[in-house]
Amino acid sequence: MDYAQYIRQNFPQGAFLPDERIRTFLDYAKASAAEEQARISGAIQRQPWLSQWYNPRDDIRFQIDHMLRITGSQAISLTSEQGMWEKSRQMLLLEAPGTGSDDTVRGTLYESWILAQADQMINPHGKTPALPNIIELMGKPSIPGLSAAPDNLYWVSTPQGVRTPQGAHDHFLIVDAKCPREAHTSPPDAYVAQLHFYEAALRHLMRENYPQWADAPVRKILAQGDVLRGRVSFLEIPTVPGMSETLWNNAQVLHQHVCQTKDLWPMPPQPVFDATKLPEVERMARQLLEIVDRKDAFETEETGLRNTLQSLLGDDPQQWPKLARDVGGMFRPYWPRTADERLLAALRENGVCIPEKLVYDVDGMVQALRNAGVPVDPFIKDRQVDVSTAVKALEVLDIPRSDFQSPGITLLDKRPKPAAPAQPAAPAQPEAGAEATPTIGPRP
Repeated sequence: MDYAQYIRQNFPQGAFLPDERIRTFLDYAKASAAEEQARISGAIQRQPWLSQWYNPRDDIRFQIDHMLRITGSQAISLTSEQGMWEKSRQMLLLEAPGTGSDDTVRGTLYESWILAQADQMINPHGKTPALPNIIELMGKPSIPGLSAAPDNLYWVSTPQGVRTPQGAHDHFLIVDAKCPREAHTSPPDAYVAQLHFYEAALRHLMRENYPQWADAPVRKILAQGDVLRGRVSFLEIPTVPGMSETLWNNAQVLHQHVCQTKDLWPMPPQPVFDATKLPEVERMARQLLEIVDRKDAFETEETGLRNTLQSLLGDDPQQWPKLARDVGGMFRPYWPRTADERLLAALRENGVCIPEKLVYDVDGMVQALRNAGVPVDPFIKDRQVDVSTAVKALEVLDIPRSDFQSPGITLLDKRPKPAAPAQPAAPAQPEAGAEATPTIGPRP
């Protein structure tokens, strides 16, 4: 493919971007694509089973599309002036394309497997229709410069013969596959913005082509792959009032600005700190760092004393002595709450089956109940303020967080560290694709 011609013919920026800038960008893109492909090929060599799930793509074209257009994965940039300035640099090819992180490489490798597992959970009986035709339409930039296609989309309707409970309605279900090294327990801001952008694109498409469904509820979930255990868990993305509309509007405004002015989004003025207060601030910061040093030293000393005391007392609390009154303390045991190898060995040696407490994927079970038309309200034990979603809802209204919250201060230690003595090399973290082969069925 002639990628320079592809840029000229398919993007408004192609009419005015300098040839030299396009050539420089494509050189970076080719090198980046080759590096990522090498990582993917290495992962497939380590895990041959991945070849049946991996769907190759044109990585250079993929990078062009994601730099010159505004896509769902970049929606977080639409939540701030700084982010819109950074995205405008990409849209003018002033930013070199980056290489994927371990998470994105794992996502590329395992996406098809994750979606297949998620489909078995969402649609075990084949009665919840997926909507690949709608996803395809969403992926086409119906508004120039905007492209937002989720990994999967379903239409969930109440089964026939089931009384519709209060709050259970027919709805769209957006599913996006992720493969973090550790599953998220709360959705990162970038993913919240991404799935709201998908919702905005879906509603825009519905208004244009299927107006009767434009206001249907939209639920959003992350399907998180746990490759080591061969399973997928769900994490629901709460709806932030006004976010999807704001992101969609900001995307249109940004694209129009870049293409009409041929210039960057204006950088917002940075607030200036009162310089007269700076010496006092720096003095107190040094004092805090010194306190941290003393605290770390005390904690190290405390740990050493505890370990020495433990070796003197032994493991049987019934044999521990009572301290004299003038010592001013008493011993009380506390026992580990997690299963270590000694506990498991004792169970095995005494022929005791290891008791297990099942931990359920709550978001996945709730979705399964909804798919079956079962009311979930009777299972609600409590209602709590979703602080993260509440903050985002106010930020969508351009209300600064400092108007309704006071931040704490975390002082990071950036002082030069003294040279440490040489240590044996630690085992390297496994690369993407070096995980154990999960238990999976044949590809559908």
